[in-house]
Amino acid sequence: MYVWCQIALIVFCLSLVSAAALIAGRLGGNWRAFARGAAFITVSSFLGGLIGGVLLGLISSLAFHQTYVAWRALHPIAAVIPGVFAGAFEEAARIIAVRRGVRNLSYRLGQVLMFGAGFGGAEVIFRMRRPLLVIITKFGSESLNTPLTPIIGQVIAFSAILAAEIYVFHICMTVVAYRICCDDSLRARARILFPLMVAYHSSLNFIAGCLNWADATLLYGLLFWSILTPLHVIVAVLAIRRPLAPVTEAAGVLPP
Repeated sequence: MYVWCQIALIVFCLSLVSAAALIAGRLGGNWRAFARGAAFITVSSFLGGLIGGVLLGLISSLAFHQTYVAWRALHPIAAVIPGVFAGAFEEAARIIAVRRGVRNLSYRLGQVLMFGAGFGGAEVIFRMRRPLLVIITKFGSESLNTPLTPIIGQVIAFSAILAAEIYVFHICMTVVAYRICCDDSLRARARILFPLMVAYHSSLNFIAGCLNWADATLLYGLLFWSILTPLHVIVAVLAIRRPLAPVTEAAGVLPP
């Protein structure tokens, strides 16, 4: 039962990514934008996490005269800092990509949605590595019928909720970035709004890390599923439904 639930989780995540990509494709997006989004988040997340980890290592060594592992054991909150850096780099990469797409007249709504689908899809697919490893190591063995305990069930349900939230969040933020680039009233405030987007993403990563550190996975799932996900859906829908300036006009006045 445990392994079958892991398979169901993978099918759910793949269905999530496929559905969003197909919808974006019907709106004019192509798979090149999907691949570009996946590449941008992969590189930016790796660089952000790496830089955050290196800085923490230097701080723990120089200021506390401890190895990073030992310092993290004493101060578990330090473990969330690489995630904060990763969030900042991911958001900066998204903004750069969307701005360039608008400037080059290659990003319209369908392309933006497809880019967001690839951006969020790469993270969702990356998070499937653990259930995939479970399937590889246990499938075909006697442990295939391992019973599903309440705790394991909660973890699997939480993983599904988190995957949906991550995907909705990334598509929402991609649409918001596009809206800022193409909306006359928002474009003038881009120098303020774009840093706020970076701060918001980093803040969510920080909160998520703190909740995981406190072993509050149910609270984390309830918070993100019942409040943030519907909010992100509403913001994305409003950003799409309101009329936008033609991309050719937006590209000509976008600030450097």
